[in-house]
Amino acid sequence: MRRSISLCVLCVSYLVAAVPARAATLTVCASGCGYSDIQPAIDAAHYGDTILLRAGQTFIGHYKLRAKLGTGWITIRSDASDSQLPPAGTRLIPSDRPGGNTPTSLLPRILGKGGTLKTTPVLRTEPGAHGYRIQYVELDGTAQLGYETLIYLGDDTAAATAYDLALEHVYIHGHKYKGQKRGISLNSGATSITDSYITDIRAVHADSQAIAAYNGTGPYTITNNHLEAAGENILFGGADPAIPNLVPADAQIRRNLFTKPLAWRNEILAIPGAVRAVAQTGGSLTAGTHYFRVVAVMITGTRTVVSRPSAEVSAVVSSSGKVTVSWSAIAGADKYRVYRGTAAAAENVYTETATAVTSLAYTGSGETAGTPAASGTMWVVKNIFEVKNGERLTVDGNIFENIWASGQFGHAIVLTPRNSGGTATWARVKDVVFTNNLVRHATAVMNISAFDDNSPSGRTTNVTVRNNVFEDIDPTKWGGGAKTFTLQGGPAGVIIDHNTIIDTNSSVVYASGAPAAGFVYRNNISRYGTYGIMGGASSPGLPTIAQYFPQSNITCNVFAGGKASLYPTPNAFLTEAQWTTSFMDYAGGNYQLLPDSVVGSLRCGNSIAGADYKSFTAAQGGAATPTPTPVPPATNAAPTASVGGPYAGVPGQNLVVDGSGSHDTDGTIVTYHWSWGDQVLVRAADLSGTAIHGSEWSRLADATAAGGAALNNPDHAVAKRTTAQATPASYVEFKVSVAAGTPYQLWMRTRAANDSSANDSLFVQFSGAVDASGGALARIGTTNAIAVILEEGTGAGLSGWGWNDGDYGALAGPVYFASSGAQTIRIQQREDGIEWDQLLLTSASNASTRPGLPRGDATILPTSYGTGSGVTAQHTYGRPGLYPITLTVSDNGGASAGASTSATIASTGSTLVADAGGPYSGGINGAVTFAGTGTRVPSGSTAQYVWTFGDDIVLHASQLVIAGSAWRKVSDTTAADGVAIENPNLSAAKITSANAAPSSYVEGTFRAAAGVPYRVWLRLRAANDDWANDSLFVQFSGAVTSGGSATSRIGTTNALEVVLEDGAGAGVSQWGWADSGYGTLGAPVYFNQDGEQTIRIQQREDGVRIDQIVISTDTYYDVAPGPLQGDKTIVPVTGADVTGVTVHHAYRRAGVYPIVLQVRSGSAASEDRTTATIK
Repeated sequence: MRRSISLCVLCVSYLVAAVPARAATLTVCASGCGYSDIQPAIDAAHYGDTILLRAGQTFIGHYKLRAKLGTGWITIRSDASDSQLPPAGTRLIPSDRPGGNTPTSLLPRILGKGGTLKTTPVLRTEPGAHGYRIQYVELDGTAQLGYETLIYLGDDTAAATAYDLALEHVYIHGHKYKGQKRGISLNSGATSITDSYITDIRAVHADSQAIAAYNGTGPYTITNNHLEAAGENILFGGADPAIPNLVPADAQIRRNLFTKPLAWRNEILAIPGAVRAVAQTGGSLTAGTHYFRVVAVMITGTRTVVSRPSAEVSAVVSSSGKVTVSWSAIAGADKYRVYRGTAAAAENVYTETATAVTSLAYTGSGETAGTPAASGTMWVVKNIFEVKNGERLTVDGNIFENIWASGQFGHAIVLTPRNSGGTATWARVKDVVFTNNLVRHATAVMNISAFDDNSPSGRTTNVTVRNNVFEDIDPTKWGGGAKTFTLQGGPAGVIIDHNTIIDTNSSVVYASGAPAAGFVYRNNISRYGTYGIMGGASSPGLPTIAQYFPQSNITCNVFAGGKASLYPTPNAFLTEAQWTTSFMDYAGGNYQLLPDSVVGSLRCGNSIAGADYKSFTAAQGGAATPTPTPVPPATNAAPTASVGGPYAGVPGQNLVVDGSGSHDTDGTIVTYHWSWGDQVLVRAADLSGTAIHGSEWSRLADATAAGGAALNNPDHAVAKRTTAQATPASYVEFKVSVAAGTPYQLWMRTRAANDSSANDSLFVQFSGAVDASGGALARIGTTNAIAVILEEGTGAGLSGWGWNDGDYGALAGPVYFASSGAQTIRIQQREDGIEWDQLLLTSASNASTRPGLPRGDATILPTSYGTGSGVTAQHTYGRPGLYPITLTVSDNGGASAGASTSATIASTGSTLVADAGGPYSGGINGAVTFAGTGTRVPSGSTAQYVWTFGDDIVLHASQLVIAGSAWRKVSDTTAADGVAIENPNLSAAKITSANAAPSSYVEGTFRAAAGVPYRVWLRLRAANDDWANDSLFVQFSGAVTSGGSATSRIGTTNALEVVLEDGAGAGVSQWGWADSGYGTLGAPVYFNQDGEQTIRIQQREDGVRIDQIVISTDTYYDVAPGPLQGDKTIVPVTGADVTGVTVHHAYRRAGVYPIVLQVRSGSAASEDRTTATIK
């Protein structure tokens, strides 16, 4: 029997597979069709069928696309004829929208049932559903009342993924007034969304998206759509996928309009007008004057929206009575609140209407306590396109417009890996191509972050931004202080190339955090702004490039303004007039370059800077481009180098360095290459083509040269130049890292054409060389240079390769440098007919002896010369100095990255080394003696000793670090050190819980003992002494309860709420000390481990200022450092008992306390740490 059933199943399966899909037409309408509702038709359909929905009719329900056997397509569409509808490639624009081309009467309308189903999508897929095409249909979110998702493709589980889905020429929209949290959840496999119109997607106190993809595999095609949403128009990631290791991938996003209506910059509801108040008899209001304001109210989703209060009106009640208040209707309002008070501008109770009536007989009964908000509710506006987890994404030929500083900083594009729920450690942003797009009307263009700063994640790697036009990028107009491009935390492989940037930002590129490996910024046109290329805690140009963009390519750009001396060459720095007049019609928005203009005539590597308008226009218009932009292939993520340091040592002793902090997210680091800065070898064969400028020098294959190649200046019988040229037409230029104040010997190996003395010399210059007295020497941009001549003295003769320095017949004097770090070397012609293959700068071996022979030399210095290898390595320096140390790591996929630090090598008698002694021990309330007598102080010097004991911790605002733009440091003569940190008052609504991943916050570090109770105090000041501006959230990296459970942790929504007004009605006045108690002493905070902890402060209410933090288990455990109001207390960072070589300190509680000794002697500083165990 079992065998018979199996054979039957096989037969049926065979028949199903063998029979081709039918092509039936199923009709759906209110009456007279095969079906009166959509779901039965879907259930009955087979692949090849078409379901025709009656144009203009409304179908109320929530419909599922079923999982079916077989392959092919089931089409669900309007029954209007094709001739009445836009064809493929033409975007559907509903007739009730600007530029409409399709009457909504031709579209069947799917509308939800509302009520208890308002959170249920009107269209969704079953697990495994596939082969559905939806065309010419309106999907209406009016009945959803702002709740959740309108269309759900796939789901947020690990169930079988829906795939082969297409939305074509569909009209998707939320409620006209209440909006919709999400248009499409794109959690499916292969899906296309084309020629469609998505609008009215917006939410309050929550992100909203036209399209959001986080639990789908792709591939996706999103082409030629109108995409309108307040939060993010398209978002990849944002929630942890249920499918392990899933990264949404392989998306083609082309020719869409991403937009946000400018009306969303305004408050949602208008202010009620024409308010009148008329006193009448018959109520319970007391005799006297009563004042009223009216507020419009709307409910969207679970949120309440309010308007600003109306103008105040009043009425005089002669005896117990009522007042009839009337006002004009406000579009979108569901009801109104009428606020009342008995003094002008002091309304403190209200009555709410049940419906959207425009008058209320205010009797005084049933009142609710409350005051009207100072400002109305806003939609949450963040950015336009964001990727938190995604790879192999091509974004080409789109328009992105209208983004301002609001819920975020005003970047149009945000690329930032986010392990949003803490379970997706694989989340990454990788292989993103952004080409031929127009971004306009924005504060800033792009924010690229390397890692999730709250949870483990993958790295952002391989982002290409090419051939785009960025127009009207203006923080003054669009708010905020974001920079045009922001790179945070060291994203790898970012290329910004051939873009036209019309901006007014203070920096065109801004970096913070770790260095960005492999950064390329070339062939771009922009204003320079105030700082050009800038980094946090750095200065414009070369210092920032050295710190944040090592091994970068920043060339061939055209800036309006700026200083050429601050940047690598070649880059062009023009006047504003030269820049603006280079465009065809700058004022009219045509930024194509005029061929004979200043910019249009510039060439760099046979390329013109800025966007290629022919390719740009073709991609924008949908025309075929010569070579379509491919989806980038999967690539190997670069590793991250961690060099450790800074280091310190003495001449003649081994210095040990540690690169164990280096890591690789998707592979294994196989090599560690250290360079020490005292022996610098440059091989011509290793230089890139960008090192050669002009036509005199070229690469020459030569088997006798190091690396098989040399750089050659062929013999053209040009007369010898007697001095170097300040601006030569041709030269070779590259960078090295050296130590300041250390003598270096310069050696070069060269060869003369025909072994002729007329072909044996060249000039060498430096960006910052000095002589032994500190005078400028052989500087680039001058005619002064070192002449390296191969023939060692008159008549000495030449033969093949030879080594020589900058003297003729004797040892040349050394070269010094004015600063440590990156230096540029330039080689230019003295005599032609010379080639070179090796250049050596050394302060160690070969400092007084040449590396090889002056004639007939065959010495090839090894590539390991002046370097080391291994996770940990050691090196012995021969001379004092501040040496640059660089670590380059390479992984098993061939990718590499570098990081740099320094080593201070001081003579034995001049090294300051702190010694805190210990570990110490003692009892509660007994004095413990701490001795720094082991500290080594340079002879003849004095030192200052400062101790911290870990029981009374004080931080001033000047010590804290700010992330993001919501907070800022300000000068304040009443604050500690004259510096406060404030969150300016923008009348934002109070935030009810801390943000797990805030975009802006304040942080500081301190050292504390585990298991010991600490009281946390902050000195605050509220803007305008207003209780609406007097609170903030406080979190810690390792806070626990007395029972050891995590609490108030960074990366969660749990936090201490510190409120300055200590109880309702207590009031605030100027500075005051507050903790997490409200009218009482706050609960103590414990820490999970001894040592360093981080404190984070983030916004609860804006308009608050902070200048001091005290974390105390002793002096301020039971009492605040100062009063709640009118405080002038400045708690010093270091107390009276903490200075001196030997000090005494008593502890109040048992614990293992971290001890830090800081010693200063002149400009030198040293620190040592130990512990004190108190029992």
